[in-house]
Amino acid sequence: MSNNNERSSRAKQTAEWNLTTAYLPCPWRPIWWIAGCIWLNIFFIQWLGFGSVAIVICVLTVIWCWSRWRVYQRYQRQCWIEQFSFDNHLWQQIHPSLTSKQQQLVERGLKDFFLIHGQTNGKIAMPSQAVDALWHAFILDTVAYQAFCQHAFGRMLHHYPAYRLHEHGHEDQMRCATWQGSCQLEQLNPNTPTRLSRLFAIDILIGWPLAVAYDAQQLAEDYRRLQTSGGDGSGGDAGAGDDGGSCSGGCGGGCGG
Repeated sequence: MSNNNERSSRAKQTAEWNLTTAYLPCPWRPIWWIAGCIWLNIFFIQWLGFGSVAIVICVLTVIWCWSRWRVYQRYQRQCWIEQFSFDNHLWQQIHPSLTSKQQQLVERGLKDFFLIHGQTNGKIAMPSQAVDALWHAFILDTVAYQAFCQHAFGRMLHHYPAYRLHEHGHEDQMRCATWQGSCQLEQLNPNTPTRLSRLFAIDILIGWPLAVAYDAQQLAEDYRRLQTSGGDGSGGDAGAGDDGGSCSGGCGGGCGG
């Protein structure tokens, strides 16, 4: 009974914000970077002439503008993920069946997962079994999934089974990368959260079978411990992963990519 009450309490904490849009800070538009780059180059060339120092400064400004363009490109891809609509036929492959609102929440969770991967560009854990099931169904439509990945990431986001990820022994780091990213999307502090982030709360909220009841304070403690031990919370190699049972209190999904 106490476990049921605990799960119900955690689900209520998510009820008011379960479908809110992810927080995506908008960088400066490229036109300002290009204008600034041209202005700086003209200024330094006029001031220093065409000497080696001026050339180095011009090259550095071009590199800086290119890096800002990549940031803006990533933002555009994240906005595209936000606007993406999943095919309703995907739900025919998922059991148990869910209500329309529950489906919207799981789709929101998969978007969060994709957004986190786009931010970290590294391996991350899949904490939700329900979201993982939708990801599986999406991947089966290989043409649509490949097209989505190309638009969202500029490359294929592969999916790996849990045992492949266990071999590398980075489950804690991948889980903490997901925790950090999910908190950023909802403007939570991963070190001192006031509640669970959406991706870690979905399974309990919708009553998914064998759902893992995560604890926000335990996740924060694991995150702080990883930072103290020298980890930066980022996922590492390109791709996305699922920790499949390695986190405190158990884990959600059973495979990863």
